[in-house]
Amino acid sequence: MKTTIGFLEEKPGVKSSERLKSVLIVICTILLIYGNVWWNSKEPTTEFNFLVLIMFTAGLIPTGLKKIAEIRAGVPAKTDTDSPKTEQ
Repeated sequence: MKTTIGFLEEKPGVKSSERLKSVLIVICTILLIYGNVWWNSKEPTTEFNFLVLIMFTAGLIPTGLKKIAEIRAGVPAKTDTDSPKTEQ
């Protein structure tokens, strides 16, 4: 049984699409920043800075708030070992 947790895994062997979404939004935002600076060859505008702030917030805040809410509510993490095993 695998005991190490990968970067995009919630638990060993359990992929987290929420983490993947967050990583993709952050990477796309960084590429947007560099693309805008390279394309316009000048300082970003206030509107662009606000857009970047919204994109970073959309990428990072929901995952963090979900984890905080789960911890505060006392919701136990589900694992494969929690399910009943049928013996043959």
